[in-house]
Amino acid sequence: MKIYINGRYLTQTMTGVQRFSYEMTKQLIKNSNFDITILIPKNQTINLNYVANFKIKQIGFLKGHFWEQFSLPMYLFKKNNSLLINFSNSAPVFYLNKVITVHDLSIYKNHLWFSKFYYIFYRLLLPVIIRTSKRIITVSKFSKNEIVKRFKIDRNLVQVVYNGVSKSFRANHIIKKQKNTILFVGSLNERKNLNILLKVIVNLPNYTLNIVGISKDDFIKSYPKYNVTDNMKFHGQLYGEQLAKLYRSSYIFINPSYYEGFGIPIIEAFSSKCLVLASDIDVFHEVCLDAAIFFDPDNSIDLLRIINNLEQNNELYKKMINLGLKRLNSFVWIKESDKIIKLIQNL
Repeated sequence: MKIYINGRYLTQTMTGVQRFSYEMTKQLIKNSNFDITILIPKNQTINLNYVANFKIKQIGFLKGHFWEQFSLPMYLFKKNNSLLINFSNSAPVFYLNKVITVHDLSIYKNHLWFSKFYYIFYRLLLPVIIRTSKRIITVSKFSKNEIVKRFKIDRNLVQVVYNGVSKSFRANHIIKKQKNTILFVGSLNERKNLNILLKVIVNLPNYTLNIVGISKDDFIKSYPKYNVTDNMKFHGQLYGEQLAKLYRSSYIFINPSYYEGFGIPIIEAFSSKCLVLASDIDVFHEVCLDAAIFFDPDNSIDLLRIINNLEQNNELYKKMINLGLKRLNSFVWIKESDKIIKLIQNL
């Protein structure tokens, strides 16, 4: 079977959505019998963080959303309307033989989390894309329920495909845990709720807060009322072994998000034997089950109390690490990609 994959994500920075897209592309090429071609804009280059040993074809002279909505479908119309797989939240509206991946419905939760253009564009586009797709992939049961309820579509059209963990995050490397370390992986988006950690860390002078995904300069611009203290370390964007090494040496991982469709950093933390503290939201209960300690994302005093109690409870730490490692059995790229292969075969 000849299929095409929308490869525009390869020209973007690798965040959670792009990581899912990249890993699923690799798995489909490796484990299926499909004849797969990745399509990307002709005038854009592949981001250096991807090792894209794929059959890639550069097409069209537009870029960004215009490439996706015009160049991409025009090319496919000439290829006998072959099936198009879209892994990263968007797809050409007027091309019908497609599968779309919707990672979450955050644009319906709070417009302040996005630029005005992004918010308006996706609020207009997403309902039409969903209605014109043969199947919808999403990354959690939580997101599936939201999609079905919001767009009033048949549940059988929505396939849950979980994220997985790269082998590089496995804690089989001999690296000593730095006990008084907290790791945050995210962005300045208010949805990620870095604010609560800033309130907590000033009361934990013996701890170091490692912040990945944010540079020191960007932090100062966005949080002028907060002083950068000696126990706050900004690492900017990290990938591959650099990021994995920081996970493996960290003692506590905290995800304080208000809203997520899944939360890849949590399972990366499980794999790296970090103790996970997660905000008390539905999707994190689905992902973590009993392998995380939950807290109110608006209650910094509650979070501070939990961290202080951990210092006195080594047995709890060991218990939570073991529960996290067991939880990883539910998040394996090759097993999850089999769901997509079957979905395509059924189409």
